[in-house]
Amino acid sequence: MWNKTGLWLWYDFECFDHGIFSQESTQCGWSEGWADFISIAVNGDGCYDFGKGPCDGVLDFRTFNLENHTRNDPNAFNSYWGDGVEGRVAGALFDLMDSGNEVPWYDTAFWGFDPIMDSTIAGMDNSSFSDFWNDYQGTDKHNGVRAIYQNTIDYDQAPIFIGIPNQNMIQNLSYSHLLNLWNYSSDAESPIASLTYQIVYISDSRCGIALDSHWINASPQMNWHGNCYVDIQASDSIKATTARINLNVLQINSRIFLPIIIK
Repeated sequence: MWNKTGLWLWYDFECFDHGIFSQESTQCGWSEGWADFISIAVNGDGCYDFGKGPCDGVLDFRTFNLENHTRNDPNAFNSYWGDGVEGRVAGALFDLMDSGNEVPWYDTAFWGFDPIMDSTIAGMDNSSFSDFWNDYQGTDKHNGVRAIYQNTIDYDQAPIFIGIPNQNMIQNLSYSHLLNLWNYSSDAESPIASLTYQIVYISDSRCGIALDSHWINASPQMNWHGNCYVDIQASDSIKATTARINLNVLQINSRIFLPIIIK
């Protein structure tokens, strides 16, 4: 790190007494976490070993399997979360790099080593994991934010809904693909096709509202008219946002027929 960036946080005096899982500053977490990551990346396994290893010391004392530490860690590690913990930073970087994705957790990223190294070298003033994250110029923040979230670093921003208009329908008609939710939702890290939707509440079942992937369909009950609303939830697999869609089923008051000429 020093040779490539000229930066090593030797002046962070609070960092002198750090541990793999200790709560330090974000600068300490990045500097030491990067060093931990390099060692496990070079060794080709997720274990940081105090012995010669690999992964053969007393677990979580002489060897730390950083890839397998998650948000579901036992109580001994529950207070050591976030980008100020070097073990979390190292585990996040390793999960971003490697193809060995764990289930059922959130690690679905496979960036390889180069994008991580490129961001670190290019970001000469990087002094925290968040600086590194903000410098990343790749196209896979959806899987990336999931991988670091697994390592207790939460940079995920929830999806948003913008400007969903009221929907007007004529009674006794069915409307397939009435509303495309892709047109009214977005997410900072995830491509729109990665979002999932679900109906969480319908105020009146007579509206006949149904969800087809990212489309709202409507098939109101025959002869029924009135107002209803439906609450729709969009999820990026980490966080979710709910929006309300108002629907008006309009009564037919009259029918006007054009004249015809019959030969």
